[in-house]
Amino acid sequence: MKKVSARYTTVAIILHWVMAALILFMIWLGWNMDGNEARYQLHKSIGITLLFLTVTRILWRAANPPPPLPEEMPAHEKLASHLVHIAFYGLMLILPLAGWVLVSTSKFKVPTVLFGSISWPHLPAPDFLRGEIAHTIIETIHSKGAWLLIILLVLHVAGAVKHEIGGEDGVLKKMLPGLFGKPAAPKTARGYV
Repeated sequence: MKKVSARYTTVAIILHWVMAALILFMIWLGWNMDGNEARYQLHKSIGITLLFLTVTRILWRAANPPPPLPEEMPAHEKLASHLVHIAFYGLMLILPLAGWVLVSTSKFKVPTVLFGSISWPHLPAPDFLRGEIAHTIIETIHSKGAWLLIILLVLHVAGAVKHEIGGEDGVLKKMLPGLFGKPAAPKTARGYV
């Protein structure tokens, strides 16, 4: 059995923060790409990139378990943390896949060119996915899933801030890069010996 570290690995930290930045940018881009072909292509490019980063992150996490949550953390908070992470990983897979299916089944047949240089294939989709009802369902999954992702982001950030400010249990420091993530020295007892 592999030893679990007190901090996330450097790879996990880099994946976390790069993906966080890309997801925030994707949310903004999703709201601001109407009628702009370049932004639409960029949205698709980053979506496919996030799909690959998510798979990489899941594989990395399986091979390099995250540090344990603090023992003193209440059971309901541990459960909430695990459920939010599972939902995050699920959405980080579902949203780009739904977007890829949308593009692949669109009646407009707009090619996907990743970052303006890599031609990306459409998925071979059965005819029933090309219908208006199926397209609407997939589009709803993609758009409502983005809103659910935003809610999860708020919960995730609120939990991290709560643990940093309220609990000071080091949860946030385990994921901060470099010097920001160095745990504080243990508190020494004060008083007379």
